[in-house]
Amino acid sequence: DLTDMKDCVEREYAGPIYTTNTTQQRIYYVSMLREPIQRYISEWMHFRRGTSWRWPALTRGQACTNAHFDKCIGKNAILWRDVSLDEFLACDHNLAHNRQARMLALFDSTFDACSYLSNRTAETDSALLERAVQGLHFLAFFGLVEYQNYSQLLFQKTFNGSFRFESHAQQANSRFASEATIKSLNSTYINQIRSLNSLDIQLYAYAKRLFFARLAFFNII
Repeated sequence: DLTDMKDCVEREYAGPIYTTNTTQQRIYYVSMLREPIQRYISEWMHFRRGTSWRWPALTRGQACTNAHFDKCIGKNAILWRDVSLDEFLACDHNLAHNRQARMLALFDSTFDACSYLSNRTAETDSALLERAVQGLHFLAFFGLVEYQNYSQLLFQKTFNGSFRFESHAQQANSRFASEATIKSLNSTYINQIRSLNSLDIQLYAYAKRLFFARLAFFNII
């Protein structure tokens, strides 16, 4: 999340490797957002393949997230291999739910992620979404996975050509959570995913409007 990234990067950035007496440097935070249903299914398949986001407690929020993760898979388990979509959806403590909104909201170091995860209400959800929108505006740039070509053009315009690419981005649609995977799910599953990721869906809708407004501003479209 952005809280840990800011803490880590700014701590290291202030060290002798990054500072000089003659150069004033600046940190830019960028991110890519993804359509929430595809992103959620991709994460389910990530665990199903036998991989995991779980790591040793290296960051200040990790003990909290590990505790919630344990409630889904069991305290002594490391992986969630071959987890069914029903199991994945059923765990109320699954950190895949609204992951993008939660991670963007945490740019605000005053936001208590542990308290939010343990005591969710309509009011805390609203506060989380508001912080996620603020986090989106905190980023120097964000793109959308579903619009990789436009994202590359917007990136170059945002930084006034300071960063250059050797080739044009190709729209990659052969991801694990392909359209075919989504179409194979019945409407009950899709509706469950929508409900569990309602904050991500609202955030993405806002991000998409903002993304296309920026494309128009730079005369990309």
